[in-house]
Amino acid sequence: MARITLGDLVVFRLGGATMESIAGFPATGRSIRGPAADLVELCDDDGLRHTAIVFHEEFRDHPAIGPAVDVARGFLEDPFVTGLVELVGSEPELGAFVYPTGEAWSVGEIIRMLHDLGETGGMRAGLELLYAGGEILAEAAECGESQGVYSHGGLTPWRVLVKRDGQVQIIGHALPQVEIQTFKENPKDVPPADSFRYCPPERLEGTAEDVGADFFALALIAFEVMTGRPVYDGLVNEIRTQAARGEGSRRLFRFKDVLPKNVRELLATCVKSDRDARHEDADAFLEEVKKVLSSKSATGPSLMDLMERVTSVER
Repeated sequence: MARITLGDLVVFRLGGATMESIAGFPATGRSIRGPAADLVELCDDDGLRHTAIVFHEEFRDHPAIGPAVDVARGFLEDPFVTGLVELVGSEPELGAFVYPTGEAWSVGEIIRMLHDLGETGGMRAGLELLYAGGEILAEAAECGESQGVYSHGGLTPWRVLVKRDGQVQIIGHALPQVEIQTFKENPKDVPPADSFRYCPPERLEGTAEDVGADFFALALIAFEVMTGRPVYDGLVNEIRTQAARGEGSRRLFRFKDVLPKNVRELLATCVKSDRDARHEDADAFLEEVKKVLSSKSATGPSLMDLMERVTSVER
């Protein structure tokens, strides 16, 4: 058995298998590929599952996931926000950030598994995700304000997780989309399509973001859970253009035969290109989501029922 040590990443090679330990947490062998970072499942000495966000090698020296994160580390380690998972370990040289999530599945995985089954999550599951995630993000923005953390920074389906019982968790708060920053610094470094697919226009413009940008991304994610299809689609340059122009509200009209009118209007407000045309504040957003969730349009399985379906197939 050969052992190779790279900082706090310890790789054990036994035959053809590879086991990793990040920041002292052994890996379970389960990992999910993302557009700029991977999710690696870890386990502590008591058997509690953890999830590590591990940025791809080309982004690990970027200051946005180094000194910039350290400024808000106190809040990230003790956010006191239910559902916002605290940061319990990191390894800067590896671009790795560790969260005690327990056993959980990223929405990116859930969407992929449903696609493979030829199924969609449905309206209710998507709306429940939108409401639960919105509550977490709203409270996180309010509590993080004192440390200058006004938004998630890079919300994607790989930062929103769901446990077996349907409980929603959010990881990677204040970790930005470094691939978008790199692209803006050098337009030749075009990231994958998924990097643009959930991106609010203010991120591509380089202007300030607040919780409205979080709701924008969350609405795009919820739509994909509901329908199995992304709002922005096509080749990477087409998706980039759609995201930069904030065409989500217009493109949602194409799904008028799929989405009930009140669901479509809710999502369309969330993804307006004009920030002032979105919901006035977090309370207004949550109130409308709750109203739609209690209407006849909220058909299909609950988020908990959906997770029962997904996890039973994985087993």
